[in-house]
Amino acid sequence: WDFYLSSSLFSNKPPDLYICVTKNTMPKDLELYTLSEDKNFMCDKNSFFINVRTWSFKEIMVPAYPEKRVYKEIKKQLIERYPAMNGTFLIYEYKDGKKVRMELQ
Repeated sequence: WDFYLSSSLFSNKPPDLYICVTKNTMPKDLELYTLSEDKNFMCDKNSFFINVRTWSFKEIMVPAYPEKRVYKEIKKQLIERYPAMNGTFLIYEYKDGKKVRMELQ
């Protein structure tokens, strides 16, 4: 079952997608959605990061649908639209009661 279809909308357990983008390859139209450098706790100092949930709230005022298949499509679309963008796509999800970080394949 999907998280939102399983009454997990407010459980804080659905996976989150973060995108780390090297500063010199950040597309201009995505800079608006980057978080401040002092909150950059998952990328190196030469990268900006985008929290896809925050991006979605800013853009369409609803959260992104938190499923890996949706995140894979977001990744695919961004790579197609911005081929010069050097990005790493990270998912944080809960496994056995702990938040685990993994790269989106």
